[in-house]
Amino acid sequence: MATLYKIVNGERIAMTDAETTAREAEEKVWEDGAVNRGVEQIRIRRNQLLTESDWTQMIDITDKRMDNLTKGKWQTYRENLRDITDGLTTTTKIKNVTWPTKPS
Repeated sequence: MATLYKIVNGERIAMTDAETTAREAEEKVWEDGAVNRGVEQIRIRRNQLLTESDWTQMIDITDKRMDNLTKGKWQTYRENLRDITDGLTTTTKIKNVTWPTKPS
């Protein structure tokens, strides 16, 4: 077991075996939750982008504001946003997420 230290009253003191075990257990719990935390951050951003583009899918959008081709591009964009968390099972995959490009 590696020696870990703590600061007590300004002094560096070695942790006991029990303290080291507890600290390593805390670090494992944190690391084990990394994927869930990362996916949650992706979902938060995804939901913001979906909310910003909700107007594109309203039934009353007239052809003057958006033609069918453009509406289809927005539908594809929104579908890609909804699917963005599929398969995110590692922190590497989360870090390498490619966000879809918003239609112009």
